[in-house]
Amino acid sequence: MRRGAYLAIVTAAQLLVQMLMQLLIVKFVGVGANTDAYLAAQAVPTVVGAILIGALQSVWLPRFSLLTKEDNKLRLELGTANGQSALLGGALLVFLGTTVSIWLPILFPGFTPKQHHEAIFYSIFLLCTFAVATQSSILLIALRAQERYFIGEAVALAATLVALCMVYVLVPRWGLAAAAWITLGRVVTIYVIQLHLAEWPPIFVKDGLRDRNSWKLMRPLLLGASIYKTSPVVDRYWGSLADAGAITLLSLAQLFITAFATVLERSAVVPLAPRMSRLIDAGRYREARYLYIRFTLSILLITVAVVSAAYFGADAIVLVISRAFSLNADDSVRLLTLIAALGGFLFASVAGAAIVHVFYSMGDTHTPVYIGVIGFSVGLLLKWAFFHSYGVLGLAAATSTYFVMNILLFLVTLELKISRLEIKR
Repeated sequence: MRRGAYLAIVTAAQLLVQMLMQLLIVKFVGVGANTDAYLAAQAVPTVVGAILIGALQSVWLPRFSLLTKEDNKLRLELGTANGQSALLGGALLVFLGTTVSIWLPILFPGFTPKQHHEAIFYSIFLLCTFAVATQSSILLIALRAQERYFIGEAVALAATLVALCMVYVLVPRWGLAAAAWITLGRVVTIYVIQLHLAEWPPIFVKDGLRDRNSWKLMRPLLLGASIYKTSPVVDRYWGSLADAGAITLLSLAQLFITAFATVLERSAVVPLAPRMSRLIDAGRYREARYLYIRFTLSILLITVAVVSAAYFGADAIVLVISRAFSLNADDSVRLLTLIAALGGFLFASVAGAAIVHVFYSMGDTHTPVYIGVIGFSVGLLLKWAFFHSYGVLGLAAATSTYFVMNILLFLVTLELKISRLEIKR
């Protein structure tokens, strides 16, 4: 309980600072075409990073969790995981970096030539950021496997605080280019410190390439996530066709909700995941079921509380947003409405993280991918229909709808799977 509280505090502080960075950027630069280009440039690097990091962590965290007291073997496994991360991140960095002038204008057809040029420039920095973050993610789960939860998050918090100060000083002078440099510098700093904490682990590229078992588990995750995790790119595609500033407001709303979801995930799911892995490994399915059902209900109650607070405290929240971040009243109301519309995403993303981990602990990486692809396909149709009727608000509502559908499918499928396993016993 105490560990979860510490993680929640540190993670919340880190994400609060990250949100302040984005909000300061919007405050200094303003809501409009320039910030739309900057935030659109984040889409592909963010999605690619999420795909790689999600697949790597899903495969390696259960393995690391079973080796917490075998430091020598853990170090060898870490070297192999580092090798796989370097192969994936390096290859995609080269490919996407050399072809950015081709794919970016296709993804954002509503942008002006000037916006395309700016977005391409920012994308180069952000692609480098995702490559370093991918390597950093392996070291982070290695620290978690050694039950060094606090230090990993504390390092990120310290680096983010420094970055916030730099944003405050440099962005008013040099604009969004300074923000891109600061973002890259923050990730590199975190990675170097993590290397020191992990005692400079090796990077076994050959071993990573030859580890067929992890590639086998990772393959469906990479392929499936390449489809269903591209939701931010879809949102920004439609957002580029809306009025100037729409992408910025939608991105800020997603930032708020994603940050809160991350706090819940890291404070609750991260400590819970190794425990569920051990229960599944020991065949104690009933106890694992109790854990994830109780967790799902807890997240549902938290989500209801958040949406209710946004509804009943709307006037005060709008006033704070408009005064603190130089948004006009209309933009502040739009932002708050978008945040409330993403409530379903908050619930499903956090609860889903725990449920999906149960599948992975069972060695089943296919089922979550199949469900994710189905949900994303339905989501594409919903976003197309909702955007033409309600604009960017429709994109937020469609996201919540198909994420909730996903979580229901996950729960039903997992219950059936566990019931079959208990019968076999």
